[in-house]
Amino acid sequence: SKDVLDKTFKELLAYTNEHFTFEEELLNKYNYPAINVQILEHRDFIDTLNALIERNQDGFDMMVEIDLEDVLKSWLTGHIASVDYKFSDFLKSKM
Repeated sequence: SKDVLDKTFKELLAYTNEHFTFEEELLNKYNYPAINVQILEHRDFIDTLNALIERNQDGFDMMVEIDLEDVLKSWLTGHIASVDYKFSDFLKSKM
């Protein structure tokens, strides 16, 4: 339902903002060379979530739910499994 998706989006956006802020502080602290790429991808992800939230405001649409699932899968396999993995290796080398 629209209400369930609204709640999901609210919680996801809050967590995402908190996580990205923390991660970007680490990127900055350790002078990660690809910090700009990471920040840009974070902003793009938030923009994508906001676009889905806006679509959901028009009323419940099953496609919004399906698109959210696709976005999350893509983020997990694309960003986290590759971009964040590189940052993780970099961070381990600094500690």
